[in-house]
Amino acid sequence: MPASYVSTRRALLLSCLAATTAGLIALPCFAASSLTLEADSVILGYPLLGRCAVRIDYATRTLTLYRGDRFRDAGRSTVLPLTFRNGLPYVTARITLPGQQPVEGQFVIDSGSGQAVTLAAPFVRERRVLETVAHTIQGRGHGVGGESQSQVARLERLELGGFRLEQPIAALRTSSVGRIAAEGAIGNLGGEILHRFTVSRGVPLPSEGRCPICFSPCSALPCLPTAWAASSSSSST
Repeated sequence: MPASYVSTRRALLLSCLAATTAGLIALPCFAASSLTLEADSVILGYPLLGRCAVRIDYATRTLTLYRGDRFRDAGRSTVLPLTFRNGLPYVTARITLPGQQPVEGQFVIDSGSGQAVTLAAPFVRERRVLETVAHTIQGRGHGVGGESQSQVARLERLELGGFRLEQPIAALRTSSVGRIAAEGAIGNLGGEILHRFTVSRGVPLPSEGRCPICFSPCSALPCLPTAWAASSSSSST
């Protein structure tokens, strides 16, 4: 489903499932404006996407939905376990703060965010991140819950499933208002990370609350940044 088809003035037709209007929520125009959405945009959420397998190809701007029994990951991908807490998808990754040892923990896969990394306020406070990074600038973002304030800085490194990115830009949340992740999680991984891959996941199993998520570097991009490198520890299919 091309991204341009996701937004439509009259109808949203999904061939893989029957959708009803029971779960639709209307946002006021000012909220759509603050989210940089077109007035006729549609946000697809977990009640819908949790019923099917999903592939997001950022290079071709394509979202594909599959019935679970028809989903197969194509090509060589790094496969990680994806777990769900309160409807949000979490993956394990590691970050390194300047001059510190790597810290491993849970991150929300936040495909609706344009950021690279967002660190949750409790983590920022407990790890004294603002005292660790060299320089920060004031930043702010917009979401359905309204505007949020943060400091923006560079981390030393991000590692995700055998890929690593040197000096990624991170938004450091300073307020717990509008919590971005569950208690104990480190933060979010957003579109600035995800758009470098084709990202696929299966159908979450209600009994287990988990499914595989697959990361395949986008071959359609001119190249991945030289900071990205695949280590021998990654698993492939």
